Amino acid sequence: MKTKFELGEKVFFLLKRSKTIKKECPMCEGERRVFVLGIDRREIIPCPECAGTGIVNFSTIPVWEPVSKPSKIKRIHAWEYFTEEGKKEYSAEYIIDTADDPTILKDAVVAEEDHVFKTFKEAKEASKKINSEQ
Repeated sequence: MKTKFELGEKVFFLLKRSKTIKKECPMCEGERRVFVLGIDRREIIPCPECAGTGIVNFSTIPVWEPVSKPSKIKRIHAWEYFTEEGKKEYSAEYIIDTADDPTILKDAVVAEEDHVFKTFKEAKEASKKINSEQ
């Protein structure tokens, strides 16, 4: 079976990471403090809405990022199957050697074929497309 890439070929791939989204506090507008005006006093206090952090909401979303250093394909898992319509198709996963990349904590990463690319430019474009669809 012919796959998109060969064993030992250097490729770029997408890695799933988490991105934290922060929402600015609407009361203090991210300034972390508010002015309190009284009849006989005026003072600045920590914002009661965000407890002086300037942020009210944190959420984490998954994002796909291209790995900027090319890595070698260590192993290929490929299989053929038939669709419900009886059409023969194949799918492949690549085990990519990442032992030389200090930004990745694992020695190898499994990547689906549609997340593996010949150039960094292709990987970057694909990550933008995938992330915009989420």
